[in-house]
Amino acid sequence: MAPNYPNYPADYQQGVAKKSGALKWILITLMCILLVSGAISVMVISAIRATQQTATQAEEAPVAPGAPAPPPVPGAGLEQYKYPNASVEKSVRAFGNEAMTMTTEDSVSEVRDYYQKRLGSPMEENEDNATVVFKISDSPMILITINQDKDDSDKTQITVVRTNVQLPKIN
Repeated sequence: MAPNYPNYPADYQQGVAKKSGALKWILITLMCILLVSGAISVMVISAIRATQQTATQAEEAPVAPGAPAPPPVPGAGLEQYKYPNASVEKSVRAFGNEAMTMTTEDSVSEVRDYYQKRLGSPMEENEDNATVVFKISDSPMILITINQDKDDSDKTQITVVRTNVQLPKIN
């Protein structure tokens, strides 16, 4: 009598349980999400701290009438570059950049003299003083353009632009 063996075909192998890689991919995805959210949190917290720091720097002591204007505070926004006798026509903020357009009854030379006392000599000036450009090279860069208003020839237009884009140096 033959031994009692099961009747399996000759090429039959018992099934081996395959391990699924799904758990590994779930853990990798969760780690990536945690890293990205941590990086975003660090950036938001540093931006909030920088905003609070510039806000405390922007607080100014009262200035006596007739005294020269205080020098600009780096990173405190465009309000510090507002001309005293000007009315703000437009103010725009987009993608970390700002622009403000003002008009005043004062002449181009009066406005130039005001900014020259605060910022030093202009970067560019026409012979007839029709257009004057001041550049503050800090990061972010600030450009102040002074020229005659195109809509009203009796007024002077002042445009202040703050941008993170750096202009190439011209030799």
